[in-house]
Amino acid sequence: MRLYLDIETAPTSRPEVIEYLTGKIEPPSNYKSEEAIEKWWATKGAEKTKEVVTKTALNPAFGKVIAIGVADSESGWELIAAGDEYDVLEEFYSEIFAGEKVRPTFAGFNIFGFDLPFLYRRAIILGHTMLALRLAPYVTRWYNNAEHVVDWMLEWTLGRYGEHISMRELALALGIEGVDMNESGAEVPEMYEKGDFDGIVEHLKRDLALLAEIDKRWL
Repeated sequence: MRLYLDIETAPTSRPEVIEYLTGKIEPPSNYKSEEAIEKWWATKGAEKTKEVVTKTALNPAFGKVIAIGVADSESGWELIAAGDEYDVLEEFYSEIFAGEKVRPTFAGFNIFGFDLPFLYRRAIILGHTMLALRLAPYVTRWYNNAEHVVDWMLEWTLGRYGEHISMRELALALGIEGVDMNESGAEVPEMYEKGDFDGIVEHLKRDLALLAEIDKRWL
């Protein structure tokens, strides 16, 4: 069973984490006078604070999962779970792993580098032991795990350090039509902040459809 997988994440909202991160912000070292430092905080402080908090969306220690999309490559069955993080993880576990006897293969873009380890670590942090145990085999070294993880970014870059291509760039290279090159996951945290879960769900569905198209054109 091959399942296309894509997740969406958002920055932390935990006050203690934000306090810790903002406490590490410092003006550039060439700002010496108290007046210059105060001016820097007044003009750049809010921007830098937003920057460090926004980056936690990519850090499973502090960021959170806000949506998971899964689609069966053969039947077309689809799962879109969005909302409270624990509820999203629980729905994913219940639909994919609870009672399953055949270990599914997950296919996606950068899922070995991001999606799967992010889910695994968030499951540990939130105390979802069963999900963490089920995901553990997927986050071992890629070449020992190829039977159950298909990652088209790794397939394209051949695992070579420093090489990178985005999912939409790969789709464009493969001649897939109708790809919105201006769309990316970067807008999802803002959607989440606005409570636009419909927009997040539609974004996930487009990503899953694009993964299916990449799969059709791959070897």
